[in-house]
Amino acid sequence: LLSSGLIFEFPMLIILLTQLRLVRATSLIKYRTYVVLIIFIIAAIITPPDVISQILLGLPMVFLYELSIWISKMIEKRREEYD
Repeated sequence: LLSSGLIFEFPMLIILLTQLRLVRATSLIKYRTYVVLIIFIIAAIITPPDVISQILLGLPMVFLYELSIWISKMIEKRREEYD
């Protein structure tokens, strides 16, 4: 239960790092395959050994990562317009 709550804070962490200019959307896109692999490894560790529960935890995490990339792009685009 605690792990599920922490998972949903993941996009906020990425957005904060983007706002602080510590992470760029291009780097998030560049390392996307590694992050997806790590997400499913974490899902395999957290969940029981059946594949369905691993997928049910992994897919929302991947969706949240993709959402974070999209929001990071918007933040960077807005920042470029103001600069």
